[in-house]
Amino acid sequence: MTTESKDQLQSQVDQLTLQLQTDSSNAPRVLLDRARVYGDLGEPLLAREDIARAASLVRDPTYKSESSVEAVERAVRQLSVSGNKSQTEHIGASDQEIIDKVVQGTSDVACVVALEQRIRANKTQLSGEQVCVLVDAFHKMCTDCEVAIVEAVASCVSAALVRLSVPEDAKAVDGAAETLASVVQEIIDAWAKRSDNGEFKQQACKVGAKMYTTAVYALSTHEAVDARVLQSAVDFYVGQIWLVGTLPAETDDVCQSDVCQGILRLLTSCRPHLVYSFVKSNGSLPIERLMSLLGQPRSLTGSRSLAMLIASQLTAAVQDPSASSLFPEYDAKSKSHTSPPALAQLRTLAADIIDVLVQSTIQSERTRGLYALASLYESGAGSEMAINVWAKNGWAEELWDQGEFDRPETQLALVYLADACSTDTKVSASMKKLGNGLVQELARTRTGELGEIASVVLAKWSNLPAPVNPGTEPKDEPESDTSDVDPVQLADTHIARILALSNSDISDPQITAAERSTEALGFLCLNPLLKHHVVQSPVLQTIFALSKKSPQLKFAAVMLIRNLTQYKPVLSEEQKRVQQMQQLSKRAQPGQTIGSEIKEMESKDHNLDDASAVAERSKKVCEAGAIACLVGAVQGKVSDSTKDAVAEVFVALATLHELRGQLVQQGAVRALLSILSADAPRAPLKDAKYTPTALHNARDKHVAWALAKCAISVPPHLAFDDPRALARLILSLLAEESHAQSLLIRFEALLALTNLASAEPGSSSDIRGFLACDLVGMSLIEMCVLNEHVMVRRAATELVCNLVHEPRVFERFVEGADEDHATTSFAVSDESLNTIVTRAHAELFRGLSTSQGSELLMKPTFIRPPLARPSSVSLGMSISATGSRIRITSITVDSNSTPLRTHTQVFTMQSTTQNVFDFAANCVREFVQHTDSSLPVGVTIGVPCGALTEYARGLHACDVGRKLCAAFVRNHLNVHVTSVTHGAVSALVASRIQKATQVAAVFDGGVNAAYVEQLGQVCKLRVSEETKSSLVAIDTDIGNFGSRVLPVTMWDRRVDRESKCVGRVFEKLVGGHYMGEIVRNLIIDMVDRRLLFTTCNVQEISVPYSFHSAYMGPIIEDLEAVDAVFAAEFGIQCSPIECRIIRSLCSMVVERAARVAGAVLAAVVLKAKADKVVLSGTVFDANPRMLDETVREMQSRLPNGAKTEVVVQSPSDELFGAAVNAACI
Repeated sequence: MTTESKDQLQSQVDQLTLQLQTDSSNAPRVLLDRARVYGDLGEPLLAREDIARAASLVRDPTYKSESSVEAVERAVRQLSVSGNKSQTEHIGASDQEIIDKVVQGTSDVACVVALEQRIRANKTQLSGEQVCVLVDAFHKMCTDCEVAIVEAVASCVSAALVRLSVPEDAKAVDGAAETLASVVQEIIDAWAKRSDNGEFKQQACKVGAKMYTTAVYALSTHEAVDARVLQSAVDFYVGQIWLVGTLPAETDDVCQSDVCQGILRLLTSCRPHLVYSFVKSNGSLPIERLMSLLGQPRSLTGSRSLAMLIASQLTAAVQDPSASSLFPEYDAKSKSHTSPPALAQLRTLAADIIDVLVQSTIQSERTRGLYALASLYESGAGSEMAINVWAKNGWAEELWDQGEFDRPETQLALVYLADACSTDTKVSASMKKLGNGLVQELARTRTGELGEIASVVLAKWSNLPAPVNPGTEPKDEPESDTSDVDPVQLADTHIARILALSNSDISDPQITAAERSTEALGFLCLNPLLKHHVVQSPVLQTIFALSKKSPQLKFAAVMLIRNLTQYKPVLSEEQKRVQQMQQLSKRAQPGQTIGSEIKEMESKDHNLDDASAVAERSKKVCEAGAIACLVGAVQGKVSDSTKDAVAEVFVALATLHELRGQLVQQGAVRALLSILSADAPRAPLKDAKYTPTALHNARDKHVAWALAKCAISVPPHLAFDDPRALARLILSLLAEESHAQSLLIRFEALLALTNLASAEPGSSSDIRGFLACDLVGMSLIEMCVLNEHVMVRRAATELVCNLVHEPRVFERFVEGADEDHATTSFAVSDESLNTIVTRAHAELFRGLSTSQGSELLMKPTFIRPPLARPSSVSLGMSISATGSRIRITSITVDSNSTPLRTHTQVFTMQSTTQNVFDFAANCVREFVQHTDSSLPVGVTIGVPCGALTEYARGLHACDVGRKLCAAFVRNHLNVHVTSVTHGAVSALVASRIQKATQVAAVFDGGVNAAYVEQLGQVCKLRVSEETKSSLVAIDTDIGNFGSRVLPVTMWDRRVDRESKCVGRVFEKLVGGHYMGEIVRNLIIDMVDRRLLFTTCNVQEISVPYSFHSAYMGPIIEDLEAVDAVFAAEFGIQCSPIECRIIRSLCSMVVERAARVAGAVLAAVVLKAKADKVVLSGTVFDANPRMLDETVREMQSRLPNGAKTEVVVQSPSDELFGAAVNAACI
């Protein structure tokens, strides 16, 4: 292979690597492409690794497709065929034999690769001791053996570590963590033995960077790993591998990229530990090395771009409170922190390092410092690290004062910094004030890259206020220092540069120059004065022609088109006045009245940027070839920012009627559909019960709006391949929230749907039924018919006239039934349920980690399984949620420590004025009669439902036990309270006596769940090492879950708003106290619409909470029960149709409750890793069908193959559990 062809292949590898780093949407195919190039380069190990990674990725649903799986399988077959010959002799060798050969130095590459392939194919798994042997061999071979065999051993160790981190047996997880910890410690020890050997460290990093990353990453993925062990591993990686592997003079770009990717990988798995290691435990060295990578020349894009990602993600990580929690000075309760300690430390380190570099008298160091600071701004979030730099006194002034005397390469870094800082208006304004004169001089006198970048900076500065030195007359300063360059002259300079390229063969530097000039014109065109000037020149045709040769030039061209064609946003009159006053505050001149200033502003804006001026510019831009440029800009791999800008431009262009036909003809419709996000509604309905919702993604909204504009004027059967996809997308625009622009969006969406619904009835393009019924669009259309704006009402009425040709729409108007709206509102899609499981699971973890910011209480309740005092008596007391019903039981403990129930009694409070605690004391007196010794009593409280009566309000306070003890003393009872728990915890304790249950859930008036957890997992508590393995019952307070994720309707919100405890969304949807009230609100709604009970007295059912959830089970099971319940309870005689409607309302409320309850229970089961669950409560007692549906839904949301036994418990078992608690203490 020639050197030239090898360089070309290496260039392809670099391009594919950069593509993987910037866009992972098609990662498997890019990995396979890179594997083929590695094969051509003669790097089989790298090719195998890429194929293995691709095979792993296609298992993920994100990447899994028929074509991607087939491509990976084909690559694996080719790899197997090519490797058979060299590995035949090793097929019969055992794992230990191969390891012995490696240790003895007699193995070859094929031998080690054969072992690696066995591991990756899950045909074998090395023990921890065997992996340690290979690790030790690797470190010995680094300086003594050929690179190929050392790389093979490192790759084999990586494969073995991955297998160790994911044991096949779930019970072996803790053992895997210990094994991984021992392997990592072996790595640290082996490195320490050779820490003085610089050649060893460099070689080990070059060939083993990925192995070190895999080892630490695998260790960090196990929760059972001790925090100190993990911190030690991360400190090793940062303090040794990162610092050695990124030495600019000693390592190559591939090694630096591998180590940088390792840091990024660890940022996803052990963020707090990596932050602490980066900014605390290793001093300033890691940040110095990061700045060194950021300060590399622009030609070295690989490791520099990765360093920018590290800066961005590290800045985001240090702002997480979990990262600062490791710092000694951090106090979670303190509010004195203006910023997290980790962030403050990072800012200080970065500022000190950059200051030293930039203030250096050595030009190369100063240049590197300027580039590093520029890279921080280019990285986005990384600019947070630069805040303290500008706070240094006189730092910015000195920066520009010295810039005049710098070498050209340093001046280039300085203008790159000015360019990068343009994203920060405050910093950019300061830079302009101090450096305007120097940048103008560089743009005027320098050629090449320096002059071009300086001109771009001037263009970006052109829209900032002119720099003025306070307290100094303008004449006292040189004109070049205080005045802006003429924007027209600057625009002409860039136009001339671009036009000079139109008739010559374009080289890469010239393309780059065109990109910069196009970018500058885009910024200059923010000024209305220059928009007309640019459009009148022939530069646009040249830019659009050149854009085909460069993706970056395409993006610059798109942004230029966007600035030329954007209309003013639609504002209300009030918003217009506010905007004018804000501008006046910045622009008012002495001696000028406010009225005259407003008139001047309105006149100027009207002349330069009114709708007619924008329309004329849009026509000229399209004549120059803008549409083809926009369509080409979204083909292939495209950034989100490009897609967003293209969508905005198409909205502007489609505003003109005469351009809509051109847009359709030149492929704008297909281009728009191709840039929709994955969450955008498509034509196929995955769920039969679909409810249109507003588009939350701004790009999707712009795409839908642009398509709606096109659909107004163009025949749908000619313009659109699939009118259904278009109808579903445009319908979502009708659900937009009300604001000034939403009226225009609704109006145009209605006109578009009217055109789409004008096809011949029964034809293939007829979408009336799909739009109105399948998409449930009539509810939104009817709302538009009642809109306050006359034009929206007219458009909606015209659409309805087109839709009534559909029989189902016609029947809807004839019958007047509105049950569909309620039915679809209570439907919950599978996607929503999956989201509920994910969010509930995350919330359970969050509740264990923090006492603030979580919806769930996650309160640990200490339980002790062994029972005490054989033959002793213990009492259990159950107090209902309202405090009006008390049950008491007694148990004895036999010689085998088995609790036996002896007697149970139920008491009901007759008076609503009696104190609940004195009532409880009287009940105990009556139950006990007489005792010589003090009896322990365990108390369980019914699940709170937020509907407590006045006398029971104090029942759920934290001092229940104290108040009960006080009542016992007042009543001279020899009884003491040992525990107070909620019903779910008591149910869990009772079930664990015989069934070893991990989860218990109670569905009464309210809902709650409890599960068994190790105390060490409750991160918000500080516990000793000895107690970390102790088991506690976690009272989740699950009823409070769901304020941001559960599907609520207008009826749910009404019930919540009128309840005594606002919030607790999950409880409102599934609790027995509320389900009946939701149904009652639905019935009253239909009564008000004269759809139910038009001739009956509905006074009784109008009383809140008069329709109990207990009625719903019999009604669902038997249609005749409807008439019986309503006649007996409310004095209403129901017609057969009314009976069916009411049963339907009950069914849909119960069905939703069952599905949501099953999804939330699945999350609790997943968190507890439970194989047995106990369910109880009056909700299930009164509605067995809901119990079956809940269990079925819970099982369906668990991973494939997971089996969870469900046990239904009686309410008395909670009482038994309370007594057991008393006996345990």
